[in-house]
Amino acid sequence: MSAKLLRMEILNDDCEPSVINVYDEYQNFLCVHYYKKQGIIHYLEQNNLGCYLKQNENQLLKILHSKREGSFYKGFKLEFVIIPNFYFIQNEDFNRYIVLDRRNGKLDISSKTISTERIHEVYTDGSYFNRNNKSGYACIIRYPEGEEKLVQKKLEQKGNNIAELSAVQDALESLNTFEKIRIYTDSRYVIKGLVQWIHYWKINQWKTVHNENVKHIDTWKNCEELTQDKYIEFKWVKGHSNHLENSICDMMAKEAAKNEPL
Repeated sequence: MSAKLLRMEILNDDCEPSVINVYDEYQNFLCVHYYKKQGIIHYLEQNNLGCYLKQNENQLLKILHSKREGSFYKGFKLEFVIIPNFYFIQNEDFNRYIVLDRRNGKLDISSKTISTERIHEVYTDGSYFNRNNKSGYACIIRYPEGEEKLVQKKLEQKGNNIAELSAVQDALESLNTFEKIRIYTDSRYVIKGLVQWIHYWKINQWKTVHNENVKHIDTWKNCEELTQDKYIEFKWVKGHSNHLENSICDMMAKEAAKNEPL
């Protein structure tokens, strides 16, 4: 089954259950009852669209669970994406190597305990000082033969998340001709974004589940292109945990944000 771009309309959301209409691109229709407290969906029609949603119910529940004040209400309409058999990162995966394999046009997501040998390694970190509204990032690129490259840059865009993402973008651009890369980062935002979110955003015209434009859209789009045809392992590193390379990148990123490059 291929990915589907669907639409929903909230008909009633002031009591249990919420009543929601779902449509596909061919205007096939389905009405569901959503019981928020129990996290249960009841399908009121038995048709192909209902079967498709049942088979991928975990994704529909994630969308409904993400409801926040002011984003879902009676009359609210939303376009959303379902990608069949999509693997979502679990909390325990952050203690493992999270794998994004986009070689040969496929999209495989998994996790494993043993890292790949003979691979290009990247260590990244970003920094943002709210007091003076400055950002910077740094990365260490380590080639399989042992050679290293240090990158340290001041960033015009402001914020910690964009600093973390820009560090990874810079490293991916530097290693664009190589197939296998391992990225060490202390940003779960970056890992979830590159492994999970961008695939939904791309199909959904770079809109979030709240029907809002994706923040830092140009950087995300570039990273999406840079990860095509790549095998990438992500290793989450706890920040300020005395991890050598992460500590070096943290220091360099802070210096760059202060406009005092080493």
